[in-house]
Amino acid sequence: CFRFNYRFRVEDIFNTLIKCGAKSPPMPEKLLTLAESRW
Repeated sequence: CFRFNYRFRVEDIFNTLIKCGAKSPPMPEKLLTLAESRW
């Protein structure tokens, strides 16, 4: 969805992703790797 919405503003994709990443709360590594252990 994000990539589709920004398909015509390629130069804004990187900056927007950096801003969203900086605003998001930290997440423990265990939660990040949960999806990998199910495969």
